[in-house]
Amino acid sequence: MNETTEKLVRELAEKLGTTTEHLWAVLLKQAPITAATDTLIMLIMLAVLWAGYKLIKSKTTEPPKTEEDRYPRAEWDSEGESIAWAILAIYAIITLIMVCCTISHVITATMNPEYWALKQLLP
Repeated sequence: MNETTEKLVRELAEKLGTTTEHLWAVLLKQAPITAATDTLIMLIMLAVLWAGYKLIKSKTTEPPKTEEDRYPRAEWDSEGESIAWAILAIYAIITLIMVCCTISHVITATMNPEYWALKQLLP
């Protein structure tokens, strides 16, 4: 830790009424917890995206012709289909942005928790 960082940690520790060593240890323990939480959130968002895709695809695809139904139609018509795909596209863009912005923090907190802790302290 350089002098500026040590000074910041010391000031923060004094404000919280603890020692710098304890504060630093808490930050280092928090790094893998944050990484795991962010990873779980990313996985949930990707699972929701995949489930939405499968649902919309199944509802908008025409079923195969059968003897009983020679002119099958998809459950959702063209207007409902367009709205569903547009909502899924917006959600996919949000998910992609979130994953791209979060993945570096997850890797940093997992592989180099000291650097992650410094990034939490420095503005």
